[in-house]
Parts: sequence; C-alpha cells; structure tokens
Amino acid sequence: MFSLKAGNRLKGTNCGVRRLVCEFDNVVFAGGGVRNIIHNEMPEDYDLFFIENNYNLESVRKFLDDDHWVNAFVCPKGELFTYKKEGVKLQIINKRVYEGVNDLLRSFDFSACCWATVDMCTIHVLRSAIRTQVTGSASLVNLEYPVATINRIGKYQRKGFYMGDVIKEILEIIAMMNYTEYLKMGTEIYID
Repeated sequence: MFSLKAGNRLKGTNCGVRRLVCEFDNVVFAGGGVRNIIHNEMPEDYDLFFIENNYNLESVRKFLDDDHWVNAFVCPKGELFTYKKEGVKLQIINKRVYEGVNDLLRSFDFSACCWATVDMCTIHVLRSAIRTQVTGSASLVNLEYPVATINRIGKYQRKGFYMGDVIKEILEIIAMMNYTEYLKMGTEIYID
C-alpha cells in the first residue's frame, strides 16, 4: 500500500462527506469514488467504511441526520445504509469493522476500487490500483462474494476498464473448488 499527500486532489469531494470523514477518526471514504475525484470525475456515490474497534455507527447516522441527509435505504441486516442529499448518494457499509486501511483496501473485489482516505489529507492506494489506472486493465483483489463480484464486472466494463483477466481468474478459482467450498463462499448480492 502506498500513502500519498492528497494536496488538492480531493477538492471535488462533497463538503458533507468531507466534514464527516474529518469529524470521525475511524470513518474512511474508500472505493471508486475516491479514484473518480482524484481524476476530476464525479463519483456515482460515496462509500464510507469503519476501521478500528472504537466506532459509533449511531453517532455517524446522527451526524448525517443533523446535516439533513435523507436515509433512503437500510439493509435488513444493518450492514448498509444509503443516504441522499441534493442528488448526492452516500453509503455507509457496515458489514464489518476493518483492522486498518490496508485491510479495507484488500477487501475490495477489483483493483479499480482500492483507493481510500481517512483524513482527506492522505490518499492510500494499492499498487494494483495504480497499475489499473495506468493500463486500464483491472485485476481481481478479493473474491469474498463471487455473485456480487460477477454482477459488478459489467459496471466496470462500462467505465472503460478491461475486465477479461478478472473474468478468467474468477473462472479459474471457481473451477478449482469443489461444490462444498463454493457453497461456503458469500453468495450475497449487495446493492452497488
């Protein structure tokens, strides 16, 4: 993992998201939205995650309510909360608490997503994400939820990333498994 000074690269971040990330030490803005802002593109959404064990989901949700974000969706398991404000979509992903930024980045399925900031001053990125940005060819980082990952391939193809190597790698992994191992893998589909 590399850590780089953000400088003005994150200046396009929504001001409400910026305040939230700066207010809470353990909230991380991560994923393709960070990559988009760095490259002067509008993110589809802002994905927020928690690191370390001292997080308070309710405090973050109260912050959003007080800042007039509308809670548009709550996952029945309490693992995803979607908020909207003035056409901006923000998602709190609460599947688990990550041990740190590196743990979070290595949990993403595709290299194109492996970008994060904890404080809006530093950008954390995996080497594979930089390679993807330079070559346009994404790689597989993690296959925790194969059904969801397969569903996301088209999204990243539409964004202009070459996904052929990812498809080949997923097929190779699944082909090497026995059926019982495959059934143990996450077959959940999450809202993206």
